[in-house]
Amino acid sequence: RVSPERRGAMIYRQNQGSGTFSVTGMELRWNYGQNGVQNNDLPQVRVFAIEMVQIPEGPFAIGDGNGSSESANALGVANDRFYVVTRELSPPLRADGSFNNGNNILRIKGDGGVDNNGDAVVDNASYPVGYNAFFVMKYKITQEQYADFLSTLLPLQSAPRYYTGLGQFRYNIQTSGGLFYTSTPDRACNFISYEDGLAYSDWACLRPMTETEYEKTCRGPIAPITNEYPWGTTSHFPSYQWNGSSTLPQPDNIALRVTGLETGQDFATNVNSNVFFPEIWLNSSSCSSTSARYNHTYDNSGNIILSTVSNQNNVGPFKVGIFVDSIGGTRESGGLSYYGVVELATNLAEQLYNITSSDARTFSGGHGDGSIASNGSQNVSGWPTSNLGIGLKGNSDVSDGGSCTNNLSNLRNRLHVSNRSVAESQSYTSRRSYTGFRCARTQWW
Repeated sequence: RVSPERRGAMIYRQNQGSGTFSVTGMELRWNYGQNGVQNNDLPQVRVFAIEMVQIPEGPFAIGDGNGSSESANALGVANDRFYVVTRELSPPLRADGSFNNGNNILRIKGDGGVDNNGDAVVDNASYPVGYNAFFVMKYKITQEQYADFLSTLLPLQSAPRYYTGLGQFRYNIQTSGGLFYTSTPDRACNFISYEDGLAYSDWACLRPMTETEYEKTCRGPIAPITNEYPWGTTSHFPSYQWNGSSTLPQPDNIALRVTGLETGQDFATNVNSNVFFPEIWLNSSSCSSTSARYNHTYDNSGNIILSTVSNQNNVGPFKVGIFVDSIGGTRESGGLSYYGVVELATNLAEQLYNITSSDARTFSGGHGDGSIASNGSQNVSGWPTSNLGIGLKGNSDVSDGGSCTNNLSNLRNRLHVSNRSVAESQSYTSRRSYTGFRCARTQWW
């Protein structure tokens, strides 16, 4: 199916099924004159494909309150209760603590946007709440996908979109002769700012995702479980805590053991390791200065490479979907959402538009057109750029200045589907070692 604006097409199997499938004899006709290309021009044609997952139309829950407890700052209605989004206008919603959205006046209508002031009139009918069907990338943007994006841009466009910290936290995109490349094509791409992510979305004719769409993508139409992870349970496996010693940990103390060099043959050797679960990165044996991080690196023998401050290049993202490839079988073992979307809380943090900020609620839900501005920025009308409207979900950085236990607990809690500890006021321009990006697309049929 070709998109209405003829900027891309969705290719999918004709009948229900599973596994890979092949298509032959498919042709796409390009009316290049509509894009200003003349008959005597010599355009270069490249085809890019991104694996997407359909999130069908229908009701879903936001928040995970059970009447007595809920995830930190979770969305919901009064008395710590989750809310089921339908076609009807919601009652006033709330989010606890500093995330209170203006005296509980926010209301949403599943297929009709948001009411900003509680007067029962929808103010922005285009905001993608998540009730209507949409698509989301199955994996976060990989380093190859981001390198391909950079390689199609002009130098003045690619320069501000390229992070030059080669080797830092397993970031591995290089450049030569105006082209960009990586030797780890399937590794999740970190150091993507929200500004970078929007530019990629514009170029790919996609759009950013909203936090309510995120919750639906995680749990689907089923009722929430308080403090659940995107794989549908509250279970996690032990994380290793290093106390500064030089002794390598024993295998049964490691949450993940991986062999290989991300060549497509990686596998997890511990069948009880379902996700890239965080561990405590201790800067000192006394825990006087701690920082909760993510993802150790392992050598070819499955031994951990200690992530000391001086050894930061051995900490960072891995190949997307590594647990699906190596273990598979269940949502929990593969780290999968209800719809099969991979690593929504792990590997890298998700960046998205929140719903509690008035800035974010101006989001039009429009899609990119394949062409970004001459300075490398996105230029889609109705895509807010204020820090207030930007939030993180999942894996992120935590430091409380001295408590190993608290840091590990806080970082685990941030993986909960409804946790909103860092759901507002995130940076539009900062590139961080633990952030990636995932795009969405509203279904048009």
